[in-house]
Amino acid sequence: MKDFLKRDIGIGDTVVHGVGGRYGGLSGPYDVVGLTPKMVRIGKRGSETSSVVLPNNLVVVAFEGVE
Repeated sequence: MKDFLKRDIGIGDTVVHGVGGRYGGLSGPYDVVGLTPKMVRIGKRGSETSSVVLPNNLVVVAFEGVE
């Protein structure tokens, strides 16, 4: 599965979610907690709730020194 920048998304990756609309922007960071054939389940660390979003609304966050 690929994110907005066509990079691979995997379970455990940290991502930000693009939110549209007048006051849109990026929200997150979120952890990828599950994958379906067409959607990605994301959630905050320590939270029991999660959301299912399209992968093209996500960008994998790369931390310096961590792959």
